[in-house]
Amino acid sequence: PIILSVTDNQDPVTDAIAPNGTTNDTTPSLSGTAEANSTVEIFANGISLGTTATASDGTWTFTTPAGAALTADGAYSFTAIATDGEGRTSGDSAAFVVTLDTTAPDAPLIETVTDNHGSVTGSVAPTGTTNDITPSLSGTAEANSTVEIYTNGAFLGETTAAGDGSWSFTTPGLTGDGTYSFTAIATDAAGNASVPSPPFEVTLDTTDPDAPRIDSVTDNQGSVTGPVALNGTTDDTTPGFAGTAEANSLVEVFADGVSLGTATADTAGSWSLADSEITLSDGTYAITAVARDQAGNISSTSEPLSITVDTTPEDPEPPPSDGTRRQPADPLYLSQWHLNLLDDQGDSEWAIEKIWSEYTGAGVSVGIYDDGVEYSHSDLDDNYDATRHLSYLGEVLDAAPTLSLIHI
Repeated sequence: PIILSVTDNQDPVTDAIAPNGTTNDTTPSLSGTAEANSTVEIFANGISLGTTATASDGTWTFTTPAGAALTADGAYSFTAIATDGEGRTSGDSAAFVVTLDTTAPDAPLIETVTDNHGSVTGSVAPTGTTNDITPSLSGTAEANSTVEIYTNGAFLGETTAAGDGSWSFTTPGLTGDGTYSFTAIATDAAGNASVPSPPFEVTLDTTDPDAPRIDSVTDNQGSVTGPVALNGTTDDTTPGFAGTAEANSLVEVFADGVSLGTATADTAGSWSLADSEITLSDGTYAITAVARDQAGNISSTSEPLSITVDTTPEDPEPPPSDGTRRQPADPLYLSQWHLNLLDDQGDSEWAIEKIWSEYTGAGVSVGIYDDGVEYSHSDLDDNYDATRHLSYLGEVLDAAPTLSLIHI
């Protein structure tokens, strides 16, 4: 006789088993051909499983009875012998070998969920957030097993593990913001299904955050520091900014569209950028901010705030045409130090027409002028040192005797 097929009748995989294939069915069915009206006896590894009669066309079928069920995982070689009506017996059929595997595979693992959409892409941490409605999943399972993917218990699709057990799957589309718990089940070639994998939970967030607010500007430079009035003026070329935004969002600050840096809002939504990362030149700027949440959604631009950066000292008034010395009207003049530069060409004294405009009583902070010509202190430390010098047109001038300090 000939054994043409062995069939698996045990869920979840039911179908014909290929020669040398695998099954989890301990009572598989066999079919084949033999002499018409003969009796066919079926053997597994030489042990009789039972008999069946052939039809008039020579076909026969046989289902392993429960009492003769295959009892242990391993390879089984099925053979058949036919006996005709006169008792003559054929030789053994060719063997049809299958492997019984009733052991479920280990639970697969979901190792990564990957965001492939928007400004923030890459791996999503467990319990993390994504704005990708079709994230990719990957992990490991029994080699060559079929991996079914579920989210919140609903079937999403399946993929096949490679020979090394690795697998990947792209979700067909999540519907609606919220929490999604991904699990996987592996089914081996014999049809044994694993228990579900540990869940991998992510939150889908496709909603843009509200526009952030810029609530304050801070001057951190020079002798006058602190808050800058909104739409005000500062001499700080790297001012600080602060405001509110969605909790834990990343806030990027711009001046006329050029990024000044980023700051992360805390759990209460407060954020601050201590100093601009870009040095601003003199001029008026529209300061705006944009917030990006943890899922990668980007807000609209904040309401603009105008500030003016002005680091240019005021020009001195021209000296009197008659050459007389001007006495500033500012009463603070009497309590401040003045510098006189002696003319080395004669006895006339050059009047310094502008004192240090940011003089604090302790040191030098800005340049001084002599009839409109600016001199600058070569060392802008906070403490004035008479041994230090002034420079004029790149030439260092001695502090004494050419320079003298006179308190009026």
